[in-house]
Amino acid sequence: MKNFLFFSLSYLLLLIISQYIFFDYFNTYHSDHFFYLDKVNEFKNEYNFFEVLVKLVSFSSDINLPLIFFYTLIFKLVDTEVSIIIVNTFFTFLIFIKINKILLEFGIKKILAVEFFILTLFMTYLNIGINKEVITILVLLYILHEILKIAQNQINSMSLSKLFFLTFFFALIKPLHAIFLISLLFFYLIYIYILKKKLILWYIIFFFIILVLILANLINLRYSDEIPYFNFLNYYQYINENRSNFFNIGLTHPTLEYLNRTNKVSLFQGFVFSYNNFSILFNGVFSSLIFPSLTDVFFAIHHNSRFILFILFDSLLMKLGICYSIYCLIKKKYFFNNLTILIIMLLFTLILTSNVPNDGITYRYLYPYKIFFIFLGYAHIKLLIRKILVASGGLEPPRE
Repeated sequence: MKNFLFFSLSYLLLLIISQYIFFDYFNTYHSDHFFYLDKVNEFKNEYNFFEVLVKLVSFSSDINLPLIFFYTLIFKLVDTEVSIIIVNTFFTFLIFIKINKILLEFGIKKILAVEFFILTLFMTYLNIGINKEVITILVLLYILHEILKIAQNQINSMSLSKLFFLTFFFALIKPLHAIFLISLLFFYLIYIYILKKKLILWYIIFFFIILVLILANLINLRYSDEIPYFNFLNYYQYINENRSNFFNIGLTHPTLEYLNRTNKVSLFQGFVFSYNNFSILFNGVFSSLIFPSLTDVFFAIHHNSRFILFILFDSLLMKLGICYSIYCLIKKKYFFNNLTILIIMLLFTLILTSNVPNDGITYRYLYPYKIFFIFLGYAHIKLLIRKILVASGGLEPPRE
């Protein structure tokens, strides 16, 4: 209880200070937050409590509605903007707890609340108002933890039910991303079934087929105005439409314009494995993984790009965490755990960079999938510093 109070009060204060710094001093904010807030104030008067609750758990062609109806529900209970900060603080506390539990699965000691605050500065920026990222990160971490537990033979009806329940809520938040996450989970559970024979196969197949069909129809509803009914034959049109839209978004701001990878949007065309398509994928994945590069940092200093400078610390730790995870994979240290987080990160890097030709926008979307690498990178630095201090005699070696 003391830990919860300390964390909550400290983070509430941090969010209030951050709101003043970003909104009033730097004049930097998420326009999404104000759009969501306007909709929340509109819907709280338009719908009753029961209607809001039903709409919250209903799939919609508008991918933002579940988030908006969630906060509408909060405003129905407590009609004040302070409730947004309180809810975000509670979710962040759950993220802190879950991060520490997952770190233990990698043989890493728990981090302190103060360390967590420093390591999640970008998430704090996102948490100032209504935003999807805090909920996305929370649900992803819970899904990751369930996957790791299932791999360790902790397979039962409760763990499977939690995994399916969390996947459903992730689909409400990120319906397009959920298609690929569901596919990964499907093949993973089939693998577990073949390996350990502890799962009910028909139940898994039925559940995932239903979810995939629902989500596929969501894609069609979402993009019906831009492209014909989605199928694997017209996926170029679907992806190229996204690439063109995000490229044009990048032209609305000097920093984002710089972060468009080329002066003209590169589109997929011709044979699937053509040089043009392979080049787009490779350059996109590589540049998004190393973003911000040294060139980006020099640009940020020269042109006062607050976004690039602000994420520099977190992104450096992410890079180190990814390298450390690959090293552990080669050394077969916590092999499955490292393989799992690397596969998830690489898959969504590939998907997002295919659809978004702008490193700055890609970073925002990839942040939830890469955030755990921040803590792996930090833990590795902490371990190296401790070894150096022990070797120099400045610190006693840990007792066995």
